[in-house]
Amino acid sequence: MVKPFVYYYPLDLAEPEQCQVQAYLKRLERLLAVPPVERHCSIGRLPSSAEKGVLAALQETDLGIRAMKVAEAMSCEIGTLATGEANTRLIPRLVVRCPPNHPLAQTCLKVYPDARWGLASCKVLAVVYDEGELALWHEVLHLLGAKDCYSPQNSGPTCEHPQCIMQYEPKVCEVQGKLPICPKNIERIRRELSQITD
Repeated sequence: MVKPFVYYYPLDLAEPEQCQVQAYLKRLERLLAVPPVERHCSIGRLPSSAEKGVLAALQETDLGIRAMKVAEAMSCEIGTLATGEANTRLIPRLVVRCPPNHPLAQTCLKVYPDARWGLASCKVLAVVYDEGELALWHEVLHLLGAKDCYSPQNSGPTCEHPQCIMQYEPKVCEVQGKLPICPKNIERIRRELSQITD
């Protein structure tokens, strides 16, 4: 069995919402494997053995320190993934989905009020507090190397792809079997996922 590169943790979500998060991420996993990205990325639920360490790390209010502690907990409890480069390892990524009124969401919004749906920090941890599929995908794609396609000054798009999911407020669209993302981010994700050898 392939070890996941991205783990998800539904924090204080009811069972139907947990199932929805899982369905959204399985759909993203399938879309990454076909054109235009064409890279495998296994996404799985955080094992219960890692929950205690991760939950302790999530208590940290400083976002950078929180991401570092989550990375330590993930590395300790889950292990790492080998990369294509000799003697290097990758720490698995974590996306946490919680309700918008959850204290974790509120600490994120306090530091970054413009992060209305979620945010990713240090390319290891993403916190999503929006119920939408595209918001969840957007933050997970940050964990896979994608960068924002909007201007910090006015939130306007900075790429030519009209429905790029990495824009500030991605337009809800019919995915039609392809991930709506610009060519530059496709290349970034391909590079990131090409590193994994096990």
